[in-house]
Amino acid sequence: MMAKRLNAFILTFSLFLACVFITPLFAKEVVRDVRVSARVPSTVSPEHSTIQLSKTQAVADPTKDQPVFLTVYLRDAKQKPLPKVEVTLTSSRGDLDVIEAVSKLSLQNHYALRVNVSKMKSDLTDSDGKVSFRVSSFTPGEVVLLIKADSGVTLPAQTIRFLPTSLWDELTITFPLLGTDKEIALLNPEAELTKDLSPLQLEARRKVHVDAKVRVPGWLLVLTLFAIINIVGFLMFVLAMLGKIKRLEHEEVVLLRKIFHTKKIERLKKSLIKNGFNGGANKDLKVNDSEKSTLIRPNGK
Repeated sequence: MMAKRLNAFILTFSLFLACVFITPLFAKEVVRDVRVSARVPSTVSPEHSTIQLSKTQAVADPTKDQPVFLTVYLRDAKQKPLPKVEVTLTSSRGDLDVIEAVSKLSLQNHYALRVNVSKMKSDLTDSDGKVSFRVSSFTPGEVVLLIKADSGVTLPAQTIRFLPTSLWDELTITFPLLGTDKEIALLNPEAELTKDLSPLQLEARRKVHVDAKVRVPGWLLVLTLFAIINIVGFLMFVLAMLGKIKRLEHEEVVLLRKIFHTKKIERLKKSLIKNGFNGGANKDLKVNDSEKSTLIRPNGK
């Protein structure tokens, strides 16, 4: 009988200890899982906040035109700037358009965030309540930019238009290096067109870019170069011959003037002898300065 009472006491005491020490542990876990959410009214004032666009239209290719920059200035009801407020910018066309927070465009941050595109579409305002985004696209058309601040305040939407590019801008002409698998671009090399693009822009370009590449055969390139060299050589030969003909014409004119000058002197001598001014058979005919001035000088001078 005493043993049963002792066992009952031990069991009761054990249950008491369990309630004292174990119950608070479960209570703490329950408290940890309790979350209180409450919506705090935003201090952002859409009436006093402003939005600026660098331009309202651009070419649908960042390599051919400057992108559009959108800047938001957040203010409260007293027109004071609101720092460290999140602003999110999205496009009505989704991921066809590339939206990048300017403060995250550094190479290190960009490569770290290129997988998560949504992180590039939002940013915090600086001490002046300012935040900027770069907007670019490879798809022509009209775009409506939707702006939200502080996760709930909608600011006035902005509309921009991306203009189409010409086929010539997309055309790439290459020719193969003989004996290798490499190619050399003669027009619009791919490396030059994409060297200044960000990873997000490169990804957007791959989605919509049509490969307009013309591959010139090696034999045709050699034949073309040979024809160009021959044409240039022929033109140089023609120019040289024209110069030579011009020099011969000049020499001919000079020679004719000399012949004319000699005949003129002979006629003048005969005229003087006929008029009795012969100074002797073995003496040269002398002509004074006034008479010389009447003669036609060589070279027409």
